[in-house]
Parts: sequence; C-alpha cells; structure tokens
Amino acid sequence: MKNLKKIIFSNKILLSKLAIAFASGVGGAFAFAPHYLFSLLILSFFILLRLLFHAKSYKESFLIGWFFGCGYFFAGLYWIVYPLIFYFLDSLWWLIPFAVILIPCVLAVYHGVCGIVLHKLNSGNKVIFSLSFLCIWILFEVLRNKLFTGFPWLITGYSLIKWPESIQIASLVGVFGLSLIALSTPIICFLLTDIWINRKCRKGHVVLCVICAMIFCVNFLYGWERLSSGEIRLSSHSKIKIIQPNISTLLSKETMDENAEEIIQLAKVNSVEDYGLLYILLPEGGLNYFSKTNLIKLIQSSVPDQAYLISGGDRVDYSKRLAWNSVFVIDHTGRVVDLYDKTHLVPFGEYIPLKEELSATFNAVVSTFSNNFFEFSRGAGAHTTLSGTKFSFSPSICYESLFSRDVIDTKNSPQLLINFTTDKWYKNSSGPYQHFDMSRLRAVEFGLPLIRVSSTGISGVIDPYGRVLAKISLNKKGIISNYIPLALQSKTFYTNYGDTPIILLLSGILLLVYLFLQCKAIKNVKSTD
Repeated sequence: MKNLKKIIFSNKILLSKLAIAFASGVGGAFAFAPHYLFSLLILSFFILLRLLFHAKSYKESFLIGWFFGCGYFFAGLYWIVYPLIFYFLDSLWWLIPFAVILIPCVLAVYHGVCGIVLHKLNSGNKVIFSLSFLCIWILFEVLRNKLFTGFPWLITGYSLIKWPESIQIASLVGVFGLSLIALSTPIICFLLTDIWINRKCRKGHVVLCVICAMIFCVNFLYGWERLSSGEIRLSSHSKIKIIQPNISTLLSKETMDENAEEIIQLAKVNSVEDYGLLYILLPEGGLNYFSKTNLIKLIQSSVPDQAYLISGGDRVDYSKRLAWNSVFVIDHTGRVVDLYDKTHLVPFGEYIPLKEELSATFNAVVSTFSNNFFEFSRGAGAHTTLSGTKFSFSPSICYESLFSRDVIDTKNSPQLLINFTTDKWYKNSSGPYQHFDMSRLRAVEFGLPLIRVSSTGISGVIDPYGRVLAKISLNKKGIISNYIPLALQSKTFYTNYGDTPIILLLSGILLLVYLFLQCKAIKNVKSTD
C-alpha cells in the first residue's frame, strides 16, 4: 500500500512538472512576432532550466524537454492549420489533427533529445549545467535547421529582432549567434536564483553571470555603434516598384481576369513617380493571374525600355510532366531574360517527401493527398540573377528565405536580395509577421538590401542593417516605389564564414565541459580508492 501511494505521489509530481513545462513552452512562443514578449522567453527558459536540472532520470529529462517543445511549437505554429481550415476543408479536413498535433509533437523530439543529453552531462554543478544547456540547445537548433529538409521556424535568436541594435551582430555570427545572446538572459536568472536561495555567493556563478551580462550588453553597444555609423545609402537614379495586390482567395477564371486588370492598373507607369524605374515586382505566383493577352497589356503599360518585370509563376514542361515554382525576369519586349527555380521546397506543401516509400504503406492516404495539390520539382540552387549588372540580385521564393546559406551564391555574390512570397494561406495569424522578420535578418547577415514582395503582405524595402525603409502592411493593397538601397561596400564576416565559427565555438565549449566532467569523475574514483 505504501509503495502504491509512493508511485501515485511520484506520478502526480511528474505530471505537474510536465504541465509546467508545456505551459512554459507556450509562453516562450510569445517572444516572437507579432507579440515580442521577450520577458516571457526569459521566464519560460528559466523554468525549463530548473526543471531539467532537477530531473531524476533520462526519461523524465526527455519528457520535460518534449512537453516544453510541444507547448512551444503548438503555440508558435498554430497557423499551419489555416490553409486546411480556410481553403481545403472539404477535401483535406482529416489532416487537421495531424497539422495541429503531429507537427509540434515531432518537432518537440529535438527538445526531448536535448533533455537526455543534458541529463548525461548534469553533474550537479549549475555553472557547468548552464554552459551545457547553452551549447546543446543551440546545436540542436542547428540540427533542426539542417535535418530532414530543415525547419528553422522559432529559432530563439529571432526573439531579438524587434530591436535593430540587438541583431547587428548577426553580420558576424548569424541567427545562431543571436540565440546565444538571447539564451544568456535566462541563464543569468537561473544562477542568480540559486545564489539567492542558498544565500551563498559562489565565484563560478558570479563569473558566468558577469560573462552572460557582458555578452548581452556588448551586443547592444555593438549594434548601437554600427547603426550610428551606418548611414542609409540609396541609388541616386534606380528605382524598384513593388506591387502588393492583396489577393487572398483561391480564384476562378473570372475573378483571375478581374484581378489581373487591377494589377495592371497598379503597375502602370507614372512618368513622375516612376522616373528611373528598373524593376517592377509581382509576388510569388504573380504571373499565374495573367492570360497571354493580359500579360502583354501589363508589359506594354508598365515596363519601360530599361526596366524588367520580375514575378513568380509556375513553369511547366508538359513533355517531361515536370513543373517548377519559379521567378521570371521579363524585359520590355516580353522576352524572358533570366529565371530561377525554387530549390528548397515545402514538404507536403509543394512535394511529398519519401513518396514511394509512403505509398507502399499508406497508398490510399498518399493518393488522396496527392490529388489535392500540384507537386513541384526542385531547382538547381541559389542563383545570382542578371549577374554582372549593377543591381544583380539573388531571388528566394517564400520558405527559402529562412535558410541563410541557401539564399545566395557566395561565389557570385549579388547586390540585392529579393524574396517573392505569398502568405495569403495564413490570414492574419502570427505566421506572416514571423516570416517577414526572419527574411529581414538575411539582410543583416549578408550586408545586402532585401526587397520583399508578397501577395497579401507583408511587403517591404529593408536596408543592409535590417532597417525597414518602406512597408505595406498585411492584408492591404498597395504600391511601394523606392530608390534601391545599396549593399555594404565589403562582405560581412558571416558571408565569408557562415555558421561555422559559432558551431565550432559551441562544440569547443561542450568538449571542454565533457573533458572537465571526465577528469572530475576520474579524480573522484581515485579519491574513493
């Protein structure tokens, strides 16, 4: 009877811990756009640190990390289900539970495994544990960015993007370096709480707190100095024109023609406002709204001799039964002078991964799913479009802008980044706001201006320091006519070296922690003998 009571009591404690972990994960998701509640990220990770440090087994550590991840991704990715609810409810309603539950649960496995590794390195020393947590958590974010096509949404570094000063160091260390800075704050709270509880000021605690505080403060000082000396530099004569048509529904033939006429009117050249016009931009899939007749009308009314119409659209090779999600560069005569095919496709959105393997087991499900969307082929990789011209650019389509090293060809660097997207599927959720922020960080990393053109928003012009120079809000129809921002005069450190330095730094710290623990274990064995 006593054993039964003990089991029930221990299970209640575990369930309480898991509930707190889940709630903490939910709170952490509110640190990102459009809420930017960074204080909740500090609180949520502080609670996670406490729970993981006091975990009694590998199983408990995994479950705490996994439940935290479930809450984190459930609250941060709720909008993934919107296309199924608002556009495909009749045919794909049965996928809703998978989108709501399965995706967060699968992604949370990264956090669960992170908990297991932390338990392995937990020697009871809070300083060592804090360093281990910092390194392991960010390295698992790197893995999440790479494995199984990658999914870099809700990387903790993006929680700092509200403050332009706080993200300038991304030009050196990228988004994972920002994660290190963001996570230094809950570590300070974790160690200071231990000092307060034990009423003992330990040297190691104080040293690591000071180091973390210095990292956080120096980052802001570096960003402030960089922005103070970084003037906004614009081309004196070359303009870019962004068309945000605010087309938010699936269209019939009739409504497509009506919208095409509206876009033609929006894009029409105004001799005063459009002086020096170089690029007219339409969003991802923009050309799909046009019949051949309407496309000719668009080119004739909006593309001057020296300018280009640049738009997303579907490219189909009927003879090979292949299709690509592409960007077309069209001159004033209607000739396609360059194009780019999307490389990083969205799993289950643009293609079915492991289609053959899945079909063998789930043939009926895969067939039903396949019949409800158009599957695309993968492009050749990052491509500098109009290479050799003053404003050569690197196009990215929608989801691709999240993958830092995939957006440019570093051997043939462009002068401009242009992201073509359509976030119409996600309505007024947090998804489009977060997508805009994540794309924006690419400008800081590479020291290149970013132009973003979206069907329903958010479109904008961003300088190489991540400052938004012009913007069309979500679910608004509008035009931006702006002189093209100039790239930084030299390549950033991140352009040259990417994520390698921060990965090596974290791996090195983790190796030192492991060696320290091994030496300590050997010393303890010898003292026992």
